[in-house]
Amino acid sequence: MKIILRITSSIKYKSIFKNFIKYNSLLNYCFEKQPISKLYIESIENGLIIVFKSYKGFLEFLPVCFEDKMNLIKQNFEKREENYFQVSSDLSVQSFPKSGLEIFFSLISEHSNDLVDHLILHFTSLNIKDIEIYRKNSVKIIVKFNNFDSLIEYRNFIEYFINRKINSVKEITN
Repeated sequence: MKIILRITSSIKYKSIFKNFIKYNSLLNYCFEKQPISKLYIESIENGLIIVFKSYKGFLEFLPVCFEDKMNLIKQNFEKREENYFQVSSDLSVQSFPKSGLEIFFSLISEHSNDLVDHLILHFTSLNIKDIEIYRKNSVKIIVKFNNFDSLIEYRNFIEYFINRKINSVKEITN
């Protein structure tokens, strides 16, 4: 089963996602060579498209963690080694709207309704402060980041996830 997750911000604020992921082709090459990941990721003009080739891959991307596990993830993220597989750090503060930023998470799959529930659990489990979650319909939720720090916190989670995948690719290939 293929699950397509499309993450987009308002076109007015598309610079929020500009160059969000560097080295697209290299990232995708790494993911394709790693049978565990079952994942394809691509940055688009105003967001990201993530294609999961399995339900398990989707659950792995969106863990519903206990607080102590999330704290461990955050600690590991802070201690990570610097490498060039990094999410771009040049998010422009000037481009962030004063009233917050709404980001749409759309899912296309046979079980969209369940997966949207899982997305809501995902954001709840991350314990990111100052966000609002709205269920728009059976395939879409809106997450409103009310300040720049909450967006950066989520971006850091995605960066941690990408680096974890790449490090496991390195272990497999060594």
